[in-house]
Amino acid sequence: MVGTILDMTSNTASAILNRVVQPNGSGLSTEVARFILSMDFPQVDHRRMQLLSVNASEGTLSTDEEVEFGNYLRISQFLALMQLKARRALYY
Repeated sequence: MVGTILDMTSNTASAILNRVVQPNGSGLSTEVARFILSMDFPQVDHRRMQLLSVNASEGTLSTDEEVEFGNYLRISQFLALMQLKARRALYY
């Protein structure tokens, strides 16, 4: 809720990013929306994320790998929010 005091559970990185991006809002041109939808990680990053995901499931991530995996997750989340906004701009 914009303009009100938020409890701490509303201030997770995900919640803050969602408020900044406002995926339900419009404001993207067709060209920009299509560009955002074309964005993706290179294959080498997809393979690395898969390996980190498997290692995380097995509980074998090193401290550095935990940080790296967290970075991938945050960027993935940001990209997903931007692509949601782009889809809404094109199709709604």
